[in-house]
Amino acid sequence: MVFLAPLVAGCYGTHHVPFNGSTGLENATGVTTRSGEELEFMATGATIANDTLHAVTKHDHIAIPTDSIARISERKFSPLRTGGLVIGVAAVTVVTFLAVLAYGLGNIN
Repeated sequence: MVFLAPLVAGCYGTHHVPFNGSTGLENATGVTTRSGEELEFMATGATIANDTLHAVTKHDHIAIPTDSIARISERKFSPLRTGGLVIGVAAVTVVTFLAVLAYGLGNIN
């Protein structure tokens, strides 16, 4: 089951929400500025202090005035992606089982 752990990321999708003063930032994965620049956070979450958003990107710590932020990117659970992932894994398992079964039956003397 451990080998399936990386697939869990496939169960999540990025959701963009308009930024306002009450937008929660605990699940934030990035921001889009009003000028169109997209910044992805290194770790989930950001904080606001003195009307400035603070977060860490791959390159540096950022401090963006809140009036420059257009939207927040968040990771959300996606039932559709999860269903597709489960169906895909099940299909590969069935095909593999049938191939092994067919190969085994063909080698019986």
